[in-house]
Amino acid sequence: MSETHTTVEVALEPDVIQATVSERSSVATIPEGQQSSQERASVTNGLYSLETASSNSSSSAPLGDMAGAKAGQHYQPKKDILTRIECITDFQMKVILTLIDTGQIAALVILISELVYLVHKADEINFGHRLIPELYNVIIGGICLGAQLAMLCWVLERIIRSMAMGKVWRHRRKRGNILVILELIVMILNSVAFIFPNAYLLGCHCCNGYHHAIGWSAFARWSCWNTIFLLVCMTAHNANPYDGPVHLSRLSRNALPPRSDGVYWDAPLAVHIPKLCLWIIFEAMIGMVAFNRTYGEFAPAGPSLCGQLLKFPIQDCSESVVEQVFVGLLLGCSMVFFLLWIWYIYHGKHVLNQRAYNDYKVGNMLLRLQERSRWPFIILFTISFTVLWYSRINTCAAIKMTWLGLLSIQVMATFNTIAWCWILMPNEPRDKTPTLQCWLQEHAWTTQDMLSLRALWDQHSGTNTAIRDQPIFCFELAMKAFYWSGLVYDGKSVRNYDERLSWGMELMETVEHDVMAEELYDSKALFAWGPKGGVLSFRGTASFKNCLTDIRAWSVLQYPSTTTSWWLPRPRVHSGFSRAWRANSFSDIVVSRVCGVAQHQSTQVDRPWPLLITGHSMGGALAMLAAPEITTALQQAGNAVHVSCYTFGAPRTGNHAFAREYARLVPDTWGLINDQDIVARRGKMCGLYKRPGHRVIVNPRGDLIVRPTYGEASVHRTPGGGSMINHYLASYQQALLAICLAQFSSKRYRTGMRGVLSLAEGSSPFARLFEQELGLSIPDMIEMSSMEGRFETPSKRLKPIRFIRRSREGWGHPADPASPVRPAGDSGSAMRNSLCPATCSAFCCAS
Repeated sequence: MSETHTTVEVALEPDVIQATVSERSSVATIPEGQQSSQERASVTNGLYSLETASSNSSSSAPLGDMAGAKAGQHYQPKKDILTRIECITDFQMKVILTLIDTGQIAALVILISELVYLVHKADEINFGHRLIPELYNVIIGGICLGAQLAMLCWVLERIIRSMAMGKVWRHRRKRGNILVILELIVMILNSVAFIFPNAYLLGCHCCNGYHHAIGWSAFARWSCWNTIFLLVCMTAHNANPYDGPVHLSRLSRNALPPRSDGVYWDAPLAVHIPKLCLWIIFEAMIGMVAFNRTYGEFAPAGPSLCGQLLKFPIQDCSESVVEQVFVGLLLGCSMVFFLLWIWYIYHGKHVLNQRAYNDYKVGNMLLRLQERSRWPFIILFTISFTVLWYSRINTCAAIKMTWLGLLSIQVMATFNTIAWCWILMPNEPRDKTPTLQCWLQEHAWTTQDMLSLRALWDQHSGTNTAIRDQPIFCFELAMKAFYWSGLVYDGKSVRNYDERLSWGMELMETVEHDVMAEELYDSKALFAWGPKGGVLSFRGTASFKNCLTDIRAWSVLQYPSTTTSWWLPRPRVHSGFSRAWRANSFSDIVVSRVCGVAQHQSTQVDRPWPLLITGHSMGGALAMLAAPEITTALQQAGNAVHVSCYTFGAPRTGNHAFAREYARLVPDTWGLINDQDIVARRGKMCGLYKRPGHRVIVNPRGDLIVRPTYGEASVHRTPGGGSMINHYLASYQQALLAICLAQFSSKRYRTGMRGVLSLAEGSSPFARLFEQELGLSIPDMIEMSSMEGRFETPSKRLKPIRFIRRSREGWGHPADPASPVRPAGDSGSAMRNSLCPATCSAFCCAS
C-alpha cells in the first residue's frame, strides 16, 4: 500500500486521514532517549502524525468507513458513499425511534385484538367461515407490502444516483447496505406469501377445507422468517469487535493487516458458516412440517370441482402427534436463533465496554439500536406463535390464525425493516459537505489543543458553518469546572477550606475571589478571577430551602428576554430556579460584580478574557440562568470576554424557546451527565423542558461521549430508570478519573496518554490528583507514553478502573493531614449526607 506523508496529513489509499489536535504530541516532555526512532521521525511542528498511530495500532487498512468517531478519521464526503447513521440529525433519529416504537405499539394492539377474537369466536372459525381475519390480513398486509416496496425503490434510487455521481463504496458501508437490502427483499417476499393465502380464501368460495396453497404459502413465509433470523444474527455479529485481518472481499483470501477498530464487518464470510448450518436445519424442519400438513394424514382430499367439493363437510382441523412435534421443533429452532442473537448483543456490549467508545462508535450504536428494536420483536414473536397456536390447539381457529400468517409480527417486522434500511441507506449524494458526527465529537484535552483543533476545523470545513462555528469541548476545562463546582459547597466550617481554596486558585491561575450569597432561598456563588481568566461557580442543593426551590417545577416567563415577536413562543424557565436567581437582587449583584471585574481584566489582555461559569445540580441550573444574562451585559458594555459554561448533573432549566435563545447567546455550553444520573436524564415534563447547550456523557467505565446524538443518548439511557448515586458530585469525579485512567489501558484514545500527561505537567493540582487517586506519577506517565501503541493491556501498576473510589478527595498534597471532607448537600459521596436534598432533586426532575 502506497503512502504519501506530509506535515499535516497522511494519505492512506484510498482514504485520506487528516491529523487532528487529539494527535498532538507532548513528546517534548519525554526524554529524548525514551522516544522511539519512529516517534521522533513522525513528530513535526507539534503534530503527532497518524502514520505512527496507524502503525502502532497494527492497522494499515483504509479507515473512514463506518468506523468510530476517533480523532483523525475525517472521511471524504465528495468521493465516498456515506450512510445516514454517520451524519444523522437529532430530528431524523427521533423519527426513526418513533417509527420503531409505533410498530411495537401497533403490533401489540393487533395481537390483543387477535386474542380477543380467538377467545370469543374460536368455535365459529373454520375454513368455510371467511371475511375475518382474512380481510384484515389482506388490507394491512397490502399496506405493509406497499411501504416495503416504496422503501426498496428509495434505497435503490439513492444507491444508483450516488454511483452515477462517481462516489464509491467502502467495504463496511457496502456490506451493511447489502444486509439490510436483503432483509427488505426477504420481507417483501414474506408479505407476498402472507397476502396470497388470505386473498385466495377470500376469492375462492368453494374452498371449504385446508388447501395446498395455504401449506406452501406457509412454507414460503416460514422460510422468509428463517432467512430474516439469519440476517438479524449476522448484523448483530458484525457489530462485535474483530481482531483478525481485514478482508475487503468476503470470499477472497487476500487480507490486509488488522485494524485497531476492527469489527466483524471486516471478517470473511466463513465466520457465518455456523449460522448458515442452523439455517439449513431450520429450513429442513419447515419443509417437513409443510409436507406433513399438505400431504400427511389430515391432507385435503376429495374432488376438485367446486360443485362436488361443496358436498363434503368442513375438513377436520385436528393435529397429529407428528405435526405437533414438528411445530415444537420450529419454535425450538427459532429460540436457538434468538439465543444466538442475545449472545452476540450482550457479548459484544461486554467486549466494547472494555474498549474505547469512540473507536467503536458505530458498533456501539448498532448493538444498542438492535437491542432496542429487536428485543420486542423476539418477545412478541414468541408470545404470538405460542398463544395463538397452543391456546386453541386441534381447532381450525389455531390453524387459520397461524398458518395464514401472524399479522402482529408482520406489522412489527415491517416497521423494523424500514427503520433499519433508513438508518444504513446512503446519505443524500448531493450533500457535498455533510455534518459528520465524527467531526463534531472530537475534543481537546487541553486549552492549547483547542486552538489547533479550531484551525483544523476552519481548514477542512469549507463553507459548512455547521462545523466551523461549533464550540469545542475541552477536558481540562471540565476538570477545572468540576473542582470549583464542589468547592462552592464547602465553607469556613470545612476543615482545611483555605488550603482547598488555594488549590482551586492555583488550578485556575486566579489571584482574587469573592463569595456572594442570598439568604431567602439560600443561594450561593463563588467568583474568582485573575489576568488569565475567571470562574463563577454556583452551589447546588445543600439545604431544606434548596429542596423547596427544587420542587417548584412549574414554569414562569423568563425576564429579561430578547424575544419580542407576538407569535413566537416566549422563553419560560423553572419557577424555583428563577426565584432563587432573582430573590433579593441576587442576579443583579452577581452580574454587576462579574461585569465589573471583566471590564477591568479585558482591558489588560490582547485577547478575549475567558470566563468559566459552572455548577452542579441546582447550581448548574443557576449557572444556565446566569450565563445568558452575563453575556448580554458584557456585549452591551463592549467587553471582549469569552463565556463558557460547564455544568454537572444539571436539570433542564427552561422550555424550547429558552434553549434556542440560550444557544444563540452562550454556544460554548456543555452539560456533563454521569451515566444514568436521574436528575440530568429526567425532567422533560412531557416535552415542556429542553436542555440547552451540548451534552457530554461520562461513566465510571471510562467512556467519554461528546455531543451524543439523540439516538446515542436514548440507547444509553436505561428505560424507565435512573440512578441517584450517579448524581453525586463524588461520582462525577470517579467518572472523570476513570476517563483519565482509561487512557493507559485498552480503552485509550490514540494519544490519550499524552493528553493526560499534558494535564499533569501543566497543573500541579492535576498531578497530585492523578498520583493520589490513580497511582500515576508524572514519571510513570512519561514512561508509558513512550511505549504508546506497543502494549494493549493495562500495566500491572495501575488499579482497575472499577476500583476508583467515589470521592471528592485527592486534590491536595499527599502529606496533608486533612480529615476526610463531608460536603453538604448532594455533592457528597455518602447517601446519608444527602438523602433529603437528593430525594427532592430527583422528585422535581422526574418526568
